[in-house]
Amino acid sequence: MPSRMMRTAAMLLAAVVPLVAVAQGDYPNKPIRFIVPYAPGGTVDILGRVLGEALPKQLGQPVIVDNRVGAGGQLGTTFVAKQAAPDGYTIVVNSSAPLATGVTLYPSMPYDVQKDLAAVTTIAENAVIFVAHPSFPGRNLKEAIEAARARPEGIRLGIPSSGSMHHLTAEQFRLLTGIKATLVPYKGEAQPITDTIAGHLDITVLNQPSTMQHIRGGRMKALAVTSKTRSDQLPDVPTVAESGLPQLECTAWFAVMAPAATPRAVLERLNDAFVKALQTDEVRQKFASIGATPVFASQADTAAFIQREIARWAKVVKDSGAKFE
Repeated sequence: MPSRMMRTAAMLLAAVVPLVAVAQGDYPNKPIRFIVPYAPGGTVDILGRVLGEALPKQLGQPVIVDNRVGAGGQLGTTFVAKQAAPDGYTIVVNSSAPLATGVTLYPSMPYDVQKDLAAVTTIAENAVIFVAHPSFPGRNLKEAIEAARARPEGIRLGIPSSGSMHHLTAEQFRLLTGIKATLVPYKGEAQPITDTIAGHLDITVLNQPSTMQHIRGGRMKALAVTSKTRSDQLPDVPTVAESGLPQLECTAWFAVMAPAATPRAVLERLNDAFVKALQTDEVRQKFASIGATPVFASQADTAAFIQREIARWAKVVKDSGAKFE
């Protein structure tokens, strides 16, 4: 019996020692994998890569950006929530769809946001933007709505993914304007951008950062931003409120998550590293160049914010009758 108790005690000690080492500042001592659950070129990918370059200066270890694409951002998030070791060496950056809007809108999710994931911090927010092919009538959203109403066959309304904030914004847009519009969902931002430029879509709802180079290059035109105020990068583009649709006001947001059982000391170390990286001039300038604003918060504040967003968008789903497609 004593020998069995000694073996049990040794096993417990072996399990505790790594956590003690973490608390004493051993973390991190190897590269960190930063999961981006979308294809290269989209907003989440851009933000993730900017931080992937900045974080090693704060953590003292390489940060490897890993694009795990699929299921509207759920695939990479599921990997972190269900398969990654809770040791801080695999984390994920994601947007509101897999972390908030999808909780109500998706028929089912392979993970529970509030039980299987731990918040690290928010990293950024940006306006959602209505864009169109340059040939579509109207200089702004108000004029584009008038043109859309004049089309008995309706318009093609693109969104980067079903279940996203953009999806619900588009559903509200159809409801509020009464226009006939066929919703065209994609799997990420890259393809709807390509199809908008090619003229296969009439109006598209996207994140502002992913559209900036194309707007500046004249390949698509900006109709309205969903933020409270006009964008510093697009001062001539009206807000949705100025366009007569204040109900569409919203911002896209992005947060970093880790497996739920990750030790508090590791989460605190990661939070500190992200906050410091987001405060650097280099990151601020790169974010600003694509229309994204750095946003950082404590773990607790981030978790509380996500909980509020889940409740907010659940009401929109109910009111608009939005369905996952």
